[in-house]
Amino acid sequence: MSQLLEKILAPIPEPVTEELTEIRVYYRDVARRLQATRKMLGLTQHDLGHHVGLSRSTIANIETGNQKCPLHFIHYLSQLGVPKDVQWWIVTGDDGEELDL
Repeated sequence: MSQLLEKILAPIPEPVTEELTEIRVYYRDVARRLQATRKMLGLTQHDLGHHVGLSRSTIANIETGNQKCPLHFIHYLSQLGVPKDVQWWIVTGDDGEELDL
């Protein structure tokens, strides 16, 4: 086997970069804030999924960090009466006080 073919067939390791780690941490934190908001609203995963057009298992996957939160999910929270400052907090972790939301 040629060296070129060996290089092509060799497994490509996933790069572990600081940026990639930061992205994972960000989505984990968003998931935790979403879960906290759902619980404060008194909704089950099934109820929330019904309101935002996602399955209960998708909500569970988002909350456990196995799936990223789709952007439209945040939009649908407004239809549930979630205030803009809470939506901002979910996305950024910031209370938005300085932004006058």
